[in-house]
Amino acid sequence: MKKVEAIIKPFKLDEVKEALSSIVMQGLTVSKVERSGRPKVKLAVVVSDELVAQVVDTIERAARI
Repeated sequence: MKKVEAIIKPFKLDEVKEALSSIVMQGLTVSKVERSGRPKVKLAVVVSDELVAQVVDTIERAARI
């Protein structure tokens, strides 16, 4: 099991959650964070080792502007 964390723009949250729902949605933690005065959203999800690359790729594609 691995924990995958990502910091994304808040308006991309729904797109990322929707994209991840097809892979794994056993549990997703969402927190607000501030970085250099800009509010962001931090996602954390725990997945099996086999799904790590797929989850990271999915988050990258869905969060891309």
